Amino acid sequence: MKYFTDADYVRTKYAALGAEDVELKPVEKTGSTIIIANERSVPVEVPTFAKKFISPMSKVSQKDTYQKSGEGYEGDWRIDMKGAPVVASGKIRLMPTADGKGCEHEVSADIEVSVPLVGKKIAAALIGDTLDAVEAELAYNKANIPA
Repeated sequence: MKYFTDADYVRTKYAALGAEDVELKPVEKTGSTIIIANERSVPVEVPTFAKKFISPMSKVSQKDTYQKSGEGYEGDWRIDMKGAPVVASGKIRLMPTADGKGCEHEVSADIEVSVPLVGKKIAAALIGDTLDAVEAELAYNKANIPA
């Protein structure tokens, strides 16, 4: 959690993953809840039929809400794509490994597109990008957070 709430680490991570104009919101800590939010521009591979709904460099707003759970954290994440009818969301889990020498970071994802008729096609096209982005972020964290 130390790295997820460190502004320099977060900016460096998103820049390494291709994001631009990263704007971090102050981390909110209230009781057992931690809220981490940011806005950034991210490259999106947009299918030709969806270009009128989604820009190839899209501004996204992300909010991760963690709740203390035992020795770790569990919660929800949500990404809204500005100016597009797309929301990505899911569950997050950050727990120490059984041997106490590391951490497990689990992320699930779901895509919602509110465009009649072509919404499912757009979601199907974006799910790959979203999963690739989640996997790239997990790989970055694994490579850059000391064990």
